[in-house]
Amino acid sequence: GSRPIPSIFNGCRVSVPHGNMFGNSIFSLLRALNADVYFGFSPHELPYIKKHLGNKFQDYRFVPSGNPKNDALVHYKDINLDYKRKVKNALGLNDRKTILLSSHWSSSGLLRKFGIGLLDALMWNFKNHQIIVTSHPRLLKNPKFELLHDKRISTPYFEAGWLVESLNAKANNRVKVLLEPDNIFDLLCASD
Repeated sequence: GSRPIPSIFNGCRVSVPHGNMFGNSIFSLLRALNADVYFGFSPHELPYIKKHLGNKFQDYRFVPSGNPKNDALVHYKDINLDYKRKVKNALGLNDRKTILLSSHWSSSGLLRKFGIGLLDALMWNFKNHQIIVTSHPRLLKNPKFELLHDKRISTPYFEAGWLVESLNAKANNRVKVLLEPDNIFDLLCASD
């Protein structure tokens, strides 16, 4: 006869990193709380988890592992100026120094927190530099809530349209707005 499928609760719940960091929302804490084994970004994440979850999280469940998504950066470890120039040319940029301004989608993200004011400040203070502006794709979906350390925050009136229009109005030969880039690692490569 056939064997019954075991319940999911008889398994081991494993959580691997999502995003590029910890500490900007409650998301990593919820993942840690609900995992039997939690692969964290770095050893520094464990004190952060313990501070917020206390005895609800046992140290033995934590494994500092880095972020597998960033393994793709190994390809870029031997970047040379020719490759950097090729990436910049493909983006319509020249050989000038390039600043990458990248934002998270939450209200603590640079673009939601400072709007285009940060871009204006960079343009004013770094007149000889080019600037690439990008963001987490969720920013463009007008997020209506987010989870912070101890509460759910509602942001029902946030609309990304004004931000996108304002950024696009700033786009020129010095400013490239790439809100949904094909390859974020190439943008990192193009930046200085």
